[in-house]
Amino acid sequence: SFLSSLVGYFADDQLAFVQTQHDYRDWENNGYLRGCYGEYRAMYASYMISRSERNAALTTGTMCLIRRQALESVGGWAEWCSTEDSELAIRLHAAGFSGIYLAETHGRGLIPEDFAGYKRQRFRWIYGPTQEFRRHWRLFLPKKWAAQSKLTPVQKVLFAYHGSRDLVTSAASLAMLIWMMILAIDLCLHPSAVSVPMVMIIFLTTSTLLTRIVTFGMLRRAAGFSWQQTCHAMLSEVALTGIAQSAGFAGWLT
Repeated sequence: SFLSSLVGYFADDQLAFVQTQHDYRDWENNGYLRGCYGEYRAMYASYMISRSERNAALTTGTMCLIRRQALESVGGWAEWCSTEDSELAIRLHAAGFSGIYLAETHGRGLIPEDFAGYKRQRFRWIYGPTQEFRRHWRLFLPKKWAAQSKLTPVQKVLFAYHGSRDLVTSAASLAMLIWMMILAIDLCLHPSAVSVPMVMIIFLTTSTLLTRIVTFGMLRRAAGFSWQQTCHAMLSEVALTGIAQSAGFAGWLT
């Protein structure tokens, strides 16, 4: 029923694509796969929905229906990009087309069988949007300096965020790591002369806790997970931190 369920949306001549949620099978009886599944669901239960509400939906390839005329009118697929699916969404929106995301399951695929495959997949998913940002950054500037497009200010912010978020978080994490290493060395060499501002300790502790609390609440409410599923998903997210940071930098340096 995939085609018959989605084709009616294309009565709107400006609609370029309909993206449905990614879903998976054969994950229930394995702790690693349960964690991956929960981590995947977080994006589709919140991020994709909120973007669609602001006419900045992404096409993520699988289980997606695209208007061929729109695809051809913006130049087809970007073979230079690791994430040619979400890159297409930028050009379609910039040309004045719209797209929607439906939180519906129409098919189920398989999660990478091991953690190495999971990391390779995530590297590509982060490296690609960074490529997109480097290619299209002029579209996201304020109107006075921007390349010509039909993107609204909200769309510009959301597409810029999609391509730059992991670079920003990677840079911030690296800066924090360097600062902590310098502080640790200084404490060892001059234990009585170094004092850490209490404000900084409170800020770091509070921001870390709030991030985890928000993630936990979102998984519980938006994705409808049990406590155990939520913990599995959050552990998977933390396990990908290193690969996310390296991919964020690699997208700019290579």
